[in-house]
Amino acid sequence: KLGKIAIIIPTKGNVLMLKECVDSFYEHCDKYKFDVFIADTGSTNEEKKWTKENIEGIKLLEYDFYNFAKINNEVVRSLPNDLYEFILFSNNDIKVMNDIITGMLSVFDKNKMVGTVGARLHFKDNTIQHDGMVIYLKKENSSFLISHLNLYNYYNYSTTTKEVIGNTGGLMMIRKNTFENKGMFNEKYNTCFEDVELNVLLTSSGLKNYTCGECVSYHYESITRNEDKGKMTKEGYDYHNTLIPVVKQNIDKIKNNIIII
Repeated sequence: KLGKIAIIIPTKGNVLMLKECVDSFYEHCDKYKFDVFIADTGSTNEEKKWTKENIEGIKLLEYDFYNFAKINNEVVRSLPNDLYEFILFSNNDIKVMNDIITGMLSVFDKNKMVGTVGARLHFKDNTIQHDGMVIYLKKENSSFLISHLNLYNYYNYSTTTKEVIGNTGGLMMIRKNTFENKGMFNEKYNTCFEDVELNVLLTSSGLKNYTCGECVSYHYESITRNEDKGKMTKEGYDYHNTLIPVVKQNIDKIKNNIIII
């Protein structure tokens, strides 16, 4: 029997959206298989009070900073050692549409050497946001392009489980000891890509990442935080100075998972 899951959801404000997210897990999944940990990163006292009074079945942890990698790592470090076998990282703008818990666990149950398991994520307009991660290598200039399979597609997407190079940290399951043994999320990232690095390192170590096309959720991306005017600059720095060196260092071990264009 597979062990229990700790669902970790960083959040700030947007309490109604958070409630919709948490409620969707309880509506579609077996409540005895998971616990929900809300990592609050700066909501007002009124918002936190509302969350405690109106969102059932959660443990609220309060932090005075926001960094996706560090916040998630901190919550994982705080978990009891022997209670949770799996971690499910989730954004607060996720709304699950079916029993993704059973679906994801079945991938671990049926396959050996599993790293991460992701779900098929749709934008609000039903187009694809995530159907597995993909890394392209451009022949013309040897540059890398990292994206999501079937991005913005209406009709082309997976309905079965497939091996991928990685999954978005927006909704991603991993064994707790695997996450800890791989060093958890790299906290050097300012904005994003810590999930990409983790998946690359898992693939490089011989583990396999899967996207479960039967597991379906909405991801209302980019409405969770106020737009940071320097966000694009920070993302560019993370991408070129932190992520790409890791990809290049592991290229020989992950080259079979890279698409040359």
